[in-house]
Amino acid sequence: MSTMKPSLPVIDPPRSAPNMVESLAPPSSSQKSRLTNSPRANMALRTVRRAPRFIATILKQRWQCDTGPHSLTHTTTFKCNYHCKEICDSPLVHQAMQKRPNGHDLSTEEIKSIYAQLPVMDYVRFTGGEPTLRQDFIELSHLAEQYLKPIVIHMTTNASLPEHVVQFAVERPVHVPLDLMISIDGVDEKHCASRHHHRAFERCMETVRELAPRQRELKLNIRINQTIADSDGIEHYRKLHDLLKTFQVRHQIVMAYSASATYAVERDKSYAPTREELFTPVGEFQASELEQFFQEVRQDVQKELSGPEKWIQQYYLDGIRSRMLRNEPSPNPSCVALSSHLRVFPNGDVPTCQFNSHVVGNLRLQRFEEVWRSAERKAQHAWVQRCTGCWAGCEVQPSAAYTGDLILHQLIRR
Repeated sequence: MSTMKPSLPVIDPPRSAPNMVESLAPPSSSQKSRLTNSPRANMALRTVRRAPRFIATILKQRWQCDTGPHSLTHTTTFKCNYHCKEICDSPLVHQAMQKRPNGHDLSTEEIKSIYAQLPVMDYVRFTGGEPTLRQDFIELSHLAEQYLKPIVIHMTTNASLPEHVVQFAVERPVHVPLDLMISIDGVDEKHCASRHHHRAFERCMETVRELAPRQRELKLNIRINQTIADSDGIEHYRKLHDLLKTFQVRHQIVMAYSASATYAVERDKSYAPTREELFTPVGEFQASELEQFFQEVRQDVQKELSGPEKWIQQYYLDGIRSRMLRNEPSPNPSCVALSSHLRVFPNGDVPTCQFNSHVVGNLRLQRFEEVWRSAERKAQHAWVQRCTGCWAGCEVQPSAAYTGDLILHQLIRR
């Protein structure tokens, strides 16, 4: 087992978030008095109002027309208190960024200014590094609600600081559903070895024990995201799945890919798949064990999930199976990176996608409209349209949704 770091760095406690929740304009006069002070009703109304835009976006994407962004992935920091060198190493990326001109993380006021320029977003995802290492991590959720009006807020965390994750779940705008994804690579020592910290698994489970009973109260959906990097990870899927059943939290998998431009120290780098090799895993697997494993996970999804959540997991499993076992791109939606899906790096850079860190502009130095209308962004969007296509969940899900391919795939399955 790899040498583990004995302790986590001490950081300042997070600042309290101001009350930035801003309600939507009231609906029809007959409903005004009933809905004005009802956050839940306002969220339902917000969702209904987005439907025409969502349908129009699907039509535009299927005709490969350019669109504005409707979902945001904000990498708030590359700081991380774990060193997951087998999968990524955010601390090295953070150190490299700090040495670059304009490489330091955006301030709270800079993020506020950027959010104020962006269009409303259906989905806002906070990720890292470890996003709870920022002192303002709760305040950012209120800024997102104030300016971006999301239907769902998402946070991906390593749960190294359980008290911070719980605080985020409780103090963020609670009327907006929270999709909380906790990264776990296996049970006990398997996860600790991967994260190079002897209490990594214990801290994840502390977070789960604290929040799982409060999911309904906090409008919270907890998902355990297990990265499968080797054959041992397959065996740990079964152990972890049995353990999590008692907590009534979702358990999903993602197959670890060999390289990501987002977590590469070298910037302006492309690791996009080729038609000859659609998916390159970190470890080696036997085709027979993969076939059995994917079938087992598919059966779990079929039994335990329902609705769109079930569709998304089936969609991912069908795609990863066809790529890893047959090198076939099916399903293969048009990618919506740099159109319906916007990524922002900690220093304000706008990269192309997870597998191409070519920067098309910087929102600290430029206004959003300038970046979006630039020749650089349009050139990289053209590159996206020519790309063979990856199968990373955080790129696949917005592409499946905003092209309508997720719905079509379900119809075909039936």
